[in-house]
Amino acid sequence: MQEERKTLVSVLMPVYNGFPGIKLSLNSLLLQTYTDWECIIVNDGSTDRTKSFLEDLKDTRFKVVHLNENKGRGYARQVALEHVSGEYIAYLDADDWYDPNKLAIQVTYLNEHSDIDLIATGIFSYGTKTSLQRVREQKNNRVLIYALGNVVPFSCATAMIRSRTAVGISYNLNINYGEDVDFFARYLDRKKYSILSNVLYYYSEFDSMSIEKMRKAYFEIFTRDRRISSFLKYMYYLLLAPMLGLEFTIKRRGRKAVNEEKKRFQELYSRLFKSKMI
Repeated sequence: MQEERKTLVSVLMPVYNGFPGIKLSLNSLLLQTYTDWECIIVNDGSTDRTKSFLEDLKDTRFKVVHLNENKGRGYARQVALEHVSGEYIAYLDADDWYDPNKLAIQVTYLNEHSDIDLIATGIFSYGTKTSLQRVREQKNNRVLIYALGNVVPFSCATAMIRSRTAVGISYNLNINYGEDVDFFARYLDRKKYSILSNVLYYYSEFDSMSIEKMRKAYFEIFTRDRRISSFLKYMYYLLLAPMLGLEFTIKRRGRKAVNEEKKRFQELYSRLFKSKMI
């Protein structure tokens, strides 16, 4: 019988003052049904317990790089990218987590579709200080071709790409907001991609989200790309969002999670929270 093909996945994780939330993130990797992965964690000059926590990790699949000072997300992502040894690259932020089947589903898809260079998934957004739960980027698995200059139509954190087609593409170290969008726009130019309908990424978004943060982000994005869509989003967060409130703004992001998705979230979150793996 022919031996099953093994494909190493490099999961990139920048972190700055991510303790204790990073424990959930790493546990979600340890609970993956697909086990051929490495996680390249770049500690971006953290001043909390993050560094000592990372130094105590026993699983050799975690590859830790410490930066002496905080350099920013673009810099940290680039350092992680330079340490990749896997055939595929995935992404996991230090306060988010995966469905246990995420890597398995995406690896299978890329293995079976050699002409596709990026596969993304649906994303579930939540917060511990709000009961609002939203789902975004849940598409119908169509294969599309991206053209540089268009809006990146998926949540970057959910993506898995081929490392061979990322050669020569770097993160812009001068970008504070949207560095991942900028990277993927250049990576995907004239390449094929697809977005799975599966919700496989859980985004701890709403606790850290603020109108001021979004306003700063879209101002920087607009000054960089000069797109009318970016300008309109900046104006929304400048003029309307302060009057309408954060909850109204959150409700505009994606759709309301249905009961089955909420139940899945609660089951997985409870499993991760109780896990003693790390």
